[in-house]
Amino acid sequence: MYVRKKASEIKAWRLGDKTPKELEMIAEKKIVDKGDGTYELFSREATGKKGQIAKVGDYFKVDSGGYPYPNDKETFEATHVRIEGDRYLQSTPELYAWTLNQPITDAVKYLFDNNLVQIHDDDPNRYFSAVLWGTTETAAKDVVIVFYKIERDGNGNVINVDFNFVERSEFEKTYQVLLPWVRID
Repeated sequence: MYVRKKASEIKAWRLGDKTPKELEMIAEKKIVDKGDGTYELFSREATGKKGQIAKVGDYFKVDSGGYPYPNDKETFEATHVRIEGDRYLQSTPELYAWTLNQPITDAVKYLFDNNLVQIHDDDPNRYFSAVLWGTTETAAKDVVIVFYKIERDGNGNVINVDFNFVERSEFEKTYQVLLPWVRID
């Protein structure tokens, strides 16, 4: 299916600027300043004792549950326009997304063939796992996998992907489905 983030005004902060929101998240231990130009952000999907890794200059947003999640600087600045202060207008391109009940496309097959995503049948709440943002993240069986980039060679074969897990309730709040059930292989 094809999706797009709902056009909306969002709040975001650049890591390293020591904004009140960054300092609040650090005080709550939801963001850890590693002191070497990197940060760990403990998003909803980060599991274990390691957060998602971001660097100074990257941005972060806070989801509806109060969890921070990173956005790399280049992608963020290409898809957001600053309104004022920490307020931005988000405008994202159409993206491909996949859920477990959809047919396997070549992009999804690439994830599994290259062990970028693993399945754990024994736990529906941690059904999927992947190394994303420098840490192993898990996701429930109903997660939406959103592809930010699918690179192909001259013959149209998938050679690289950039993706993330989006928890189902967060997906429903922040994305709109454009073309459901489209097979792209």
